[in-house]
Amino acid sequence: ADMDMTRDTFDLVLYSIISSLGILVGFSWEESFHLGLEVIAEKVKMSGLTELIFTFLVALVALVPWRLYVLPKRLHLEHERKEMLMDKHMSAFQMADARSVTAAP
Repeated sequence: ADMDMTRDTFDLVLYSIISSLGILVGFSWEESFHLGLEVIAEKVKMSGLTELIFTFLVALVALVPWRLYVLPKRLHLEHERKEMLMDKHMSAFQMADARSVTAAP
């Protein structure tokens, strides 16, 4: 998607596909954690409070690395993408401006 030969429409479609796959992976992880917690609760005969505590522990185990590693990388890549799009549009604007100056009598 970062190649100059691809068009903006293709880049947008590619980013949409990647985002969709990310959502699907997230749902599969959620289902895996949920089923794992159900199996543990069934084996140990947990009360509702114990199940709630395990739920918070699983959330903590998942959220801390996400916050430390995934979120900063995502924000950095998003910032780079915005800068790339701005540069691309500015260069297109400058080329159009240069054409209008050379075409003027």
